[in-house]
Amino acid sequence: MRSTIPVTSGDFAVMGLGGGEFLGLFFLFLVLGGFVFWLWMLIDCLMNERDSAQKLVWVIVIIFVSLIGAPLYFFLRKLGRKRSSRRLRDYPMPRSRR
Repeated sequence: MRSTIPVTSGDFAVMGLGGGEFLGLFFLFLVLGGFVFWLWMLIDCLMNERDSAQKLVWVIVIIFVSLIGAPLYFFLRKLGRKRSSRRLRDYPMPRSRR
């Protein structure tokens, strides 16, 4: 008598994960990663923005336009601060003449 072994498609059957379970875990990690990134940008904005008016605008953008607001803040402000501080650091300060 032949024994029948259930055959599942996909490489994740070896790990005990079918396609649906793997996609569920993938989306769970994707959502958690997005939330951590959003929270990181919100905290960075609250701690590093010096101008209170710009801080308020960026907090509103990050909170209410979360899918676009956090990446916008990251690329426009956070990376912009790094580039400007790097530019200032590359040039030596002029010496005063006495």
